Amino acid sequence: MKDSLRILVSSIPFRSQQIGSWTNRMRTFIDGNPDFFDVILSPDLTEGKFQQCRKGKFTTYHTKLRTTILLNVVAKDYLKAIKKFSEKAEKITVVVMDDPHLLEAIAKTKATFYADTELVYSYHGFKSPMDHKLLQKVDKMLFLTRKGYLATKNDKFSFTPEVFVVGNGVDSNVFFPADDNERREKRAALGLQSEDIAIVWMANERPIKGFTLFRKIAKHLKERHANLKFIVIGTEEKTEEQGMQFLGQQQNDQLPQYLQAGDIYLFTSLCREGFGLSMIEALKCGNRVVAADNGGIPEVLEGLPNCHIIKYPNVLEDWLQSLNEIIRDYKYQAIGKEEANSIWSYTDWENRFKHAIES
Repeated sequence: MKDSLRILVSSIPFRSQQIGSWTNRMRTFIDGNPDFFDVILSPDLTEGKFQQCRKGKFTTYHTKLRTTILLNVVAKDYLKAIKKFSEKAEKITVVVMDDPHLLEAIAKTKATFYADTELVYSYHGFKSPMDHKLLQKVDKMLFLTRKGYLATKNDKFSFTPEVFVVGNGVDSNVFFPADDNERREKRAALGLQSEDIAIVWMANERPIKGFTLFRKIAKHLKERHANLKFIVIGTEEKTEEQGMQFLGQQQNDQLPQYLQAGDIYLFTSLCREGFGLSMIEALKCGNRVVAADNGGIPEVLEGLPNCHIIKYPNVLEDWLQSLNEIIRDYKYQAIGKEEANSIWSYTDWENRFKHAIES
């Protein structure tokens, strides 16, 4: 029997190239730290340390049946696997990646595992809505920002987990400012002229991401500035429109070529963002960032160069005023690679993440 085992739990596969913040980051972590976790429970096919587990669906949310379905359908694969591995060590550390249902199921059954169980929740939103009594069974909770932790703590009667603010991390070997020649080539591939100012927007059409707001901003700016071009990534809309390119959904490894061609990155989120990773990806690729004052965004951008916060993000005129000022005096001037490397680097995040689990 081993002294301890570390078990990573995810309802989302790690072997995917789809756009995603923590899945890409954790895939990099797993590849670079093959011995950190002993077992990985996820929808990925069973291979090596990976053991395939699939999250079931709720057939009903009826109060009297919810817990039964949660334990016997939704989290069944995961609970069975964790219990099996708990027989092989005196202590297990179970790290749940941003899934409240799996966390709830494991918290409710951790007393039935054969080993002493430490439950760690890596939370990627802003304010956690989970019940304070359930969180009493969580030993550690990892937050993206201090503001997110405080919002969660202040919203509850009690809040008992030990907290680590680990932030986020972007791979500087992937997201970095292109040199002048590379940038010209990437812009030419998108049909951009030297005098064009390329504004990039990347999200989906959900109202909380501010897609309608972005369309209104673009409409007003195009009427005033003839040299603006808009690059839209992540939406299903592919309408042909003068001055706008809709590139649709892109795999994560394709994003740098578009961000490195951009000048200004708009982050029009109208929800309390946990972090806003795409802002940092764009900033590291050389863009100015114009972002909404929502959730953890101001903390993430605090003290960083080429960043502008819109204090009242639901007010169209505030966006237009700031953007018109930026465009009027605009001259492309990316941060240097060394400075880009220091901004929310993947290595720094990795060290914080490992420290939180090992402490």
